[in-house]
Amino acid sequence: MGEKEHWANELQQQLASKSSDLESLQHQLGEKESAIASLQQQFATEKQNLESQLQETVSKSSYEALQQELAEKSSAIGNLQVQLTEFHSLKDQLSQSAAKQLNYEALQQESQEQLKTIKALREQLVQMQAVAGIGEAYLNKWRRP
Repeated sequence: MGEKEHWANELQQQLASKSSDLESLQHQLGEKESAIASLQQQFATEKQNLESQLQETVSKSSYEALQQELAEKSSAIGNLQVQLTEFHSLKDQLSQSAAKQLNYEALQQESQEQLKTIKALREQLVQMQAVAGIGEAYLNKWRRP
């Protein structure tokens, strides 16, 4: 074997070795690409899970804020109901007071009318006493024999 053939064999062995190394690297590259694809899938899944958890957290936060607002509004409604009850009580008292005022005014008017009637009856009494005095004088004249 000549030197050329020796070098050719050696180069072929190196080439075969390099081809084998290349195949091994390609196989490793395929495994790495598969692992990367798997990690990308896991990343996407984790990202989606985290986004869902974030949405739930935001929703829970919003829910808690709404619960707080509901509690405040319920308290305000309770206060307004108490005020409404007090208002109705004051309205009833005012109605009773107005009724008493009207009754008082009616009684006062009736009293004034009765005073007018009494005054008119006293005037009639005075007039009738004068007439009765005249009549009594005539009667006394006839009674004295």
